[in-house]
Amino acid sequence: MRTLLRFTLVSLVSLVSLLLLTACQDSSQRAKQSPTEQAAHRLEEHLLAPCCYRETLDVHTSPLTTKLRAEIRNQLASGQSPAQVEAALVQEYGAKMKVQRPEQLGSWLLLISVVVGGAALLWIAKNGLRNQQTESADDQSVRTTESIQASSQDAQYEWQLDQDLLDER
Repeated sequence: MRTLLRFTLVSLVSLVSLLLLTACQDSSQRAKQSPTEQAAHRLEEHLLAPCCYRETLDVHTSPLTTKLRAEIRNQLASGQSPAQVEAALVQEYGAKMKVQRPEQLGSWLLLISVVVGGAALLWIAKNGLRNQQTESADDQSVRTTESIQASSQDAQYEWQLDQDLLDER
């Protein structure tokens, strides 16, 4: 039981560490990029590929998304603001292109995984406590049975002793 609890705890700590490491790595890589590249990447994360509307421009691979990524960088380099570039793309491809997701998705995932992991630890601890109580009750039952048997043997021994003493008289 303790091994399972340790394994769960180590798994939870590893998951949280991995999420934090990934978030730190992403932010350190973005810090090394030029402001235009950073703005382009942020914009690509918030716009869906108009060919399928399933993946964002930063991860989708198609000739159209390659063209759009280059177009975004050219427009930003020419001095247009990210809002202007986004507005032009939305006007051309439709409002469906805008992603509707929380800005801090990573924070939400981290919070959810900590809550789920904590609930799993509580469940494991509760079941472990219940198993210990059951084992304790079983041990007590065995001890009670043994003491009844011992009492029965003592009573039988005393009765036999009394019979022997009576016979000697």
